[in-house]
Amino acid sequence: MKYIYWSSCPGPFGVRGWKGGVRGERGESQRWYSSSSQGTRIMQLLLSLLLPLLQMLSLMQAASLPTDVRGRSFMKGINMADQLLHKISSVPIPDYLKTPVTPMNYSLCSMIHILKISADLIANISKHTTEIKTEIHDLNRFMEQSRLCQCGGIKPQISRDLQELQSRARFSKTVTPRVCYLLTKYLTNMDRQESC
Repeated sequence: MKYIYWSSCPGPFGVRGWKGGVRGERGESQRWYSSSSQGTRIMQLLLSLLLPLLQMLSLMQAASLPTDVRGRSFMKGINMADQLLHKISSVPIPDYLKTPVTPMNYSLCSMIHILKISADLIANISKHTTEIKTEIHDLNRFMEQSRLCQCGGIKPQISRDLQELQSRARFSKTVTPRVCYLLTKYLTNMDRQESC
């Protein structure tokens, strides 16, 4: 019988990531879970990513501070958002996400929603940076057009749109190119599925 296990060797968030196999295979320290618990375990990982977002919410109150303090708070918010997305991008993509598994599709949609929340929050913090806000708006529009959560797959055209958006990114050190790269990294694995 096939199982999904969570390898406890060091890695992002202190774990290596989801792996597949059969009980009794040789490997590092492992905890095994049946397929019925896959969605629950991934949702726990997704929830652990929300803590940095909660910390960023306090930065949005910086508008009432003096200009010099507000500038420092703005840069702190951008750096924190960049670190958050870097952590998310370090999470390995499970091989079984390439096949239609209903709980996994729901979890993938939840991850996309977290990224969208991140993008919206960054847009609010950096609302005086027009170029970044415009690109995030375009990114959100592409995500809404994909209708990923309705069909559990992704149309190849959406992947091309994301790649085009990434190539148009103006600032190599801003969070926007990282968002585009990360979404492309996750979603291109779903390209082989037929869209509904």
